[in-house]
Amino acid sequence: MRAPQIAEEEVPTPIASRAERKLWAMVMIRAIKDMLGTDRAASVKYQTLMQSSSLRWIKSDAYYIGSFMYVCEALGIDQPSTRKQLLHIKEKRLCRRDLEDHSSSSSPMQD
Repeated sequence: MRAPQIAEEEVPTPIASRAERKLWAMVMIRAIKDMLGTDRAASVKYQTLMQSSSLRWIKSDAYYIGSFMYVCEALGIDQPSTRKQLLHIKEKRLCRRDLEDHSSSSSPMQD
């Protein structure tokens, strides 16, 4: 389900209260955890869905209440550099996972 698109000039500037910053920080943390697939209790299908969804959210340039751009602004962090760092972490994790998969599949079997 898509969030309704509102013209950027109609979206209120994020309020900088402590409670709201805490809420948006938790949203960002959840998105990072979903992107990295760190929920061991979740099924593989669910993790894949959440990874895909969180990556779309992080990569989106849309600006609405709850968007990546909005959350970054509410937290006072730079959107482009934050996005770049998160995508770099994701890529690095994928490379490491590929290396681990390759090394485990190419190791000789033990009797």
